[in-house]
Amino acid sequence: SGHRLEPAFVEAAVGAAAAGRGMWSPRACSDQQRIPEIEITDYVFDPAGRDADNLNDELVAFVNREDQSLDLGGWILRDESTQHRFVLPDGVRVAPDGELRIRSGCGAATPVDLYWCSADPVWSNGGDTIILQLPDGTVVAWEQFAGEF
Repeated sequence: SGHRLEPAFVEAAVGAAAAGRGMWSPRACSDQQRIPEIEITDYVFDPAGRDADNLNDELVAFVNREDQSLDLGGWILRDESTQHRFVLPDGVRVAPDGELRIRSGCGAATPVDLYWCSADPVWSNGGDTIILQLPDGTVVAWEQFAGEF
């Protein structure tokens, strides 16, 4: 069970994100004039079977909606906690309309798949928030999902 004020905190966070206030503002962490357009297109937070045995099926997928290639080196994928953060390696580029999937387990990186190499599941089956940030902390994309219990 959550904190008694959790619904109020969630409502405030969603409202701030929708209005572009606080950490959700394009200028919260820098003087960036424009946030690159990246869309979260898919996520799997509860893969089949025991999550810890199936980490490569736990994933987040993004698509570059810009008309040019984007260098995502140094960008940060994280959840709402302070524990789960993945810094995308230097040299990661995504073409226009190209997809990038970040899988929680280990594996050999490809142009489409990166691996967090986490020892445990990253995304909470009870609900979580996916946050993609520029290296300076500016939020580029986010999505909150609810668990299915």
